[in-house]
Amino acid sequence: MQGLSSGDGALLAAALDDVLHVPFRRARIPGYDAVVTAAQDAGAFGATLSGAGSAIVAIAPRERSAAVGTAMVAAWRAIGIEAELITCTSTVAGATVTHVSQTVQPVSTEIS
Repeated sequence: MQGLSSGDGALLAAALDDVLHVPFRRARIPGYDAVVTAAQDAGAFGATLSGAGSAIVAIAPRERSAAVGTAMVAAWRAIGIEAELITCTSTVAGATVTHVSQTVQPVSTEIS
């Protein structure tokens, strides 16, 4: 939430790097790594499985969203999988932060 609230790209990238579920599910999604890499290379903060899969969601700055979507679809199609890009054409209010009682410090994603 802090990454979305602040627009901090590093926090968003860390939040999208799901080390709990994705390592076990990625093998069931052909092309997962290629699609996520394509999204990141095109300017997304990150990408990850949506729900239980097989959809992959990416979060990117608005000005990079078209390029990110195009890159993700191209990565799927490069390995012979037909893909569909679903975009939201209107602004979605979503959740809003109304009060923060304390400063939250980001947790390191590095494993020692």
